[in-house]
Amino acid sequence: MSSFALIFDMDGTLVDNNAYHLAAWRSFLARHGIVLTEREYLREVSGVNSRETIRRLLGADLDEARVASLQAEKEALYRKLISGHLEPLAGLKDFLKRMDSAGVPMAVATSAPKDNIAFTLEGLGVRQYFRVVTGADMVSRAKPDPEIFLVTARRLGFAPAGCVVFEDSVSGIAAATAAGMHVVALRTAHPDSELGAADLVIDDYRGLGGDRLQKLIPSK
Repeated sequence: MSSFALIFDMDGTLVDNNAYHLAAWRSFLARHGIVLTEREYLREVSGVNSRETIRRLLGADLDEARVASLQAEKEALYRKLISGHLEPLAGLKDFLKRMDSAGVPMAVATSAPKDNIAFTLEGLGVRQYFRVVTGADMVSRAKPDPEIFLVTARRLGFAPAGCVVFEDSVSGIAAATAAGMHVVALRTAHPDSELGAADLVIDDYRGLGGDRLQKLIPSK
């Protein structure tokens, strides 16, 4: 049995799609009279549950049905924009194949809604590598709260200290760190200066091996 498990965020981690989410958020919010800058997106929206973002930007008193409708509107815009451009990060598929062959348990823990999860994992052709997929609808608290990573670790049967999380967002890194997990950050959204809490920072998955990840796990 592997001594560690891998937990992947999805957006910006399996696929470099931040530009498409930014464009979708801008278009969606413009319909409602709100201007969103790229800096605001990276600091306040990226990696955060879209329902929480909608409540914060459009009204904390919105009822659940209205929030769900607005979320569906935004995510439909995103899927339309990225359709035909969905590509895995460089080296991802080879890395997943190698980890799977080595018997390393893998999971996805993402703030994305169900439709986006299916769209992305199936579109990338990687769903078969993940024993567990935890989405926003399966937890009550969004990143940077560690709940989604703790729930995913339990579902995998691993202690937090035995999990390595792959993240691209500041809120995701904070959540994984708060969960007591080791973090590998992808440079798809933020400069190194904002990824300092991660144990390792990489551009993509090319050349990444299990031996390098094993070094992140303290020996017993």
